Amino acid sequence: MPLTSETLQPSQKAPFFDEVSLILSEDSSSRQSFSSSTSDSLRPGFTQASFLNNYFHSPGAPEEGIDHTIKSPATVSDSGYSAEASSHLHHTVDGVANQMRSCFETSAQNDEVFLPCDKLRELINIEAVRDILYDTFSRSRSPSDIERMSSQVLGNGLRRKIFAILVIINRVQLVDDFIEGGIEDGDLPLEVTRTKRGNVLSQDLCKRSMRPPDDEFLEPIKSLSQWSFTDMETFRNQQKTFCVPTFEVPGEGRPFFDLKNRPILPFLEIDQQLSGGYGTVRKVKIHESHYIRGTEGKVRKSLTIRHVRLMVFIQIQKGKGETYFAVKELNSTMLEAYEEEMKLFDKLSGHQNYPKHLIELRFSYFYAGRYFLAFPWADGNLQEFWAKVPRFSPCVKSDAVWLLTQVIGLVRALQKIHYVISISSKTDELSDVSNNKKDSQVWGRHGDLKPENILWLQTHDNMQNFLVISDFGLTRFNSAKSKSTVPPDGISGYSGTYRPPEIDLKSYISPRYDIWSLGCVFLEFVSWFLLGHAETHDSFTTLRLEDEKNERLPEDKFFVITGATNTPLHKRKASLKPAVFKWIEKLHQDENCTEPLHVFLDLIESRMLQPMPKERFKCEEIALELEALRSKCEANEAYATRSKVDTRNLSRFPTLYGSSKNRYE
Repeated sequence: MPLTSETLQPSQKAPFFDEVSLILSEDSSSRQSFSSSTSDSLRPGFTQASFLNNYFHSPGAPEEGIDHTIKSPATVSDSGYSAEASSHLHHTVDGVANQMRSCFETSAQNDEVFLPCDKLRELINIEAVRDILYDTFSRSRSPSDIERMSSQVLGNGLRRKIFAILVIINRVQLVDDFIEGGIEDGDLPLEVTRTKRGNVLSQDLCKRSMRPPDDEFLEPIKSLSQWSFTDMETFRNQQKTFCVPTFEVPGEGRPFFDLKNRPILPFLEIDQQLSGGYGTVRKVKIHESHYIRGTEGKVRKSLTIRHVRLMVFIQIQKGKGETYFAVKELNSTMLEAYEEEMKLFDKLSGHQNYPKHLIELRFSYFYAGRYFLAFPWADGNLQEFWAKVPRFSPCVKSDAVWLLTQVIGLVRALQKIHYVISISSKTDELSDVSNNKKDSQVWGRHGDLKPENILWLQTHDNMQNFLVISDFGLTRFNSAKSKSTVPPDGISGYSGTYRPPEIDLKSYISPRYDIWSLGCVFLEFVSWFLLGHAETHDSFTTLRLEDEKNERLPEDKFFVITGATNTPLHKRKASLKPAVFKWIEKLHQDENCTEPLHVFLDLIESRMLQPMPKERFKCEEIALELEALRSKCEANEAYATRSKVDTRNLSRFPTLYGSSKNRYE
């Protein structure tokens, strides 16, 4: 008969099976399996301590994310505890309760204490559970019954929190009621309900249950019905210290946590509150044991011991060390606002080719009537990066390649927003909607590209100074039929300086709306690269405003509208501001301007800052030009770094109408 943990007698499985369950992930998907052609018992004197220490410290044993500390628990047989029971410190209710209290952390969210889940696992271990149960039930239960009860508490971590609460309130004898009623940690938190019939008040501890079609209700727990009011209230009040959410983020999908019960949040620090039109962002430090990001897979190792083959599957967690997050609280309490914000992440969720230069949503949650989104904490935005970091040198090859790599990444990320829904189920590739004739395809638009919405990460994927597009509050999606026919009345919240002319001219909107905005950002980027932050921020801004000094309300934007004021808007024209022309020429004339920068400036002026949307390149075209430019820089250092004074050469990128004029018609 196959040998399994179920067929072993208590005295046989005590030496190591329970300890293995503590090492394994408590996820129900993690299991150990055993097979053998014989039911031979384990060799005498073989303990789980020696077995696991030999296993985990053998060559090739997994190291990451594993606690190698192995304690020697007591072994139990039908005749009672063995001599090994005296080899470890005896655990008492008061002792373990005090240990837990000493490990409490204070939540920065609501100034209440909680026990981190790593400390819960560490303190409510097999030794502690056995000792406390033995002290509590030794006069009424046999050792084998107590052993069985231990497995019902800790097996797969089913009742670890419940047991901890009972220890804290010194009511361990009530654990039987949870086992009898089949109540597990997953049923927490329990609620107290009161019913008054005449002068009689009854009280119940209830769990949340569901009934068709989707109705949640509080179901009284019969096995706890005989509890005193005091025990019910005390248990209910103490739960929050242990029922603290753990944000488990799988490798795929975008997890949402419904925290409508308002638990204590495992936030150790909350700092740097920033407010905007679409929400408030806070820097939050989450306790490291309450954030688990994905798995790189499960490490499998098998051993044969006296014909018993043991296969252990251990989840290796990645993302360790990521504890700071940007938590965005949406201003609106409406579900619709949350769903609008989530559209892009929904469409990209779970795909291997998620663009690296788009900010990655870690998780979202609902708490206290509001929706929250959690992102990796950035070191600043692009504007702050320009101000804080000394400008790079155009004459250094690695700096030139870095600049091109970042702008290529931003363009490719924007391309995924523009054509995000066209996904091939076979290749998992995102394709260009323009190559797909189905009317069901959808195109997107970011709608608010500006330096403040491009985040700067000092280190990301082993790269320094990494840029990502963020803030998708204005991102909108439309069908392919309406690709060029979205009315301007449907546009709101755009950034004034970087808005395209079609907004002012009340023209129809397309994905090339974003190309203009990105062209403005790229022009400032090249300016910073050549001249530094101060001159770019002060001189260029002042120059743009001078073009409107005769206007009643001067605006810092990159275009002007020409034509009589009484002319209908759709008949008026837009052109690039003369100040922008002058500034671009100034950059061409700079003594440090290299050939790649001349080409980049021509691309920006010719095919991005075109007032006529149809003259603007698509993301794919811009990316291909920049990738070719980067390849030349990587292959030829002299080409990448040699500076030369030049002038604009718009013939490099001729427009559809064969003209280099920037106009709107």
